[in-house]
Amino acid sequence: MKDTNGDGIREYNGKDIVLKFYTCAGCSDWIQAGEIIANQLKAIGIKVEIEKGDWTNFFMAHLNSGDFDLALHWAGTFKPDPYSVYYSLMYYKNSTDKGSANFGNYHNEKANELLDKLAHTPVESEQINYLKELTKIWLQDVPAVPVYMGTLFYEANQAYWKGWPNAKNPYGVPIFWPGFGTWGTALALLGVQPAQTPTSTTGTGTSTTSPGTSTTSSGGGICGPALIVALAAVPLLLRRRH
Repeated sequence: MKDTNGDGIREYNGKDIVLKFYTCAGCSDWIQAGEIIANQLKAIGIKVEIEKGDWTNFFMAHLNSGDFDLALHWAGTFKPDPYSVYYSLMYYKNSTDKGSANFGNYHNEKANELLDKLAHTPVESEQINYLKELTKIWLQDVPAVPVYMGTLFYEANQAYWKGWPNAKNPYGVPIFWPGFGTWGTALALLGVQPAQTPTSTTGTGTSTTSPGTSTTSSGGGICGPALIVALAAVPLLLRRRH
C-alpha cells in the first residue's frame, strides 16, 4: 500500500485508502476524538472521513449491522472490574449472545472459555491467571483499540452518608444508568455508612427523625438506601438467572 501519485494518500488496488469513521451528531467529545484519529492516520497516508447522524437510526444502526470501518464506543461502563471490559469486547457465542461492545463480532472460543471461568471463580489468584491469558489473546488479536479512559464524575453529600467511592478507593460507582450501572451502583450503596447517629426516643412508641422524614409508631419500614439497593438487585438476579 503505497502513495504512487504523490497526493499523500496511499492506494490499495489502485484506489485511495479511505476509512469511514461513524459517530453520533450530538457526541461532541467523540467527534473531536474522531478528528484527532483522522489527523493521526493522515500523517501515515490514510484518509478518514467522519460520518455523523442520530444515535439510533444512524450510529447504532451502522454498528449493529457491522457496516463501518471505524467507530468509537464505550466498554465495561460503570463496572469497577476488568472482567466487564473483556466480556463486552471479546465474548461472542452468536449474533444475539455476545458482548455489548463486540460490534466487530470478534469470535474466539478460548476467550469465551476464559471469561466463563473468570466469572465463576472467587479465588483472586485464579482470576489473575485468567486475566493474564485474556490479555495475551487481546494483544495478539486486537479485537478493539483502546483510545482513552472515560471519566466518571459525581458529587456526594456526606452530611448523612459517608464512605463514598473516591480516587483512592474506587470500590463502586455511585451512578445509575439503566442497563449499565447496576452492579457498580449497588456496591457503592452497600459501602456507604451513616455519617451521624439518628436521635431516637424509646418507650413512648415514637421516634424522632430529621425534618422532612416521617414519624412512625410501629416497625416494618424500609429505609431509602436499602430500598434502592433492593431494587438495584432485581436486574442482577434476573441477569444471573438468565
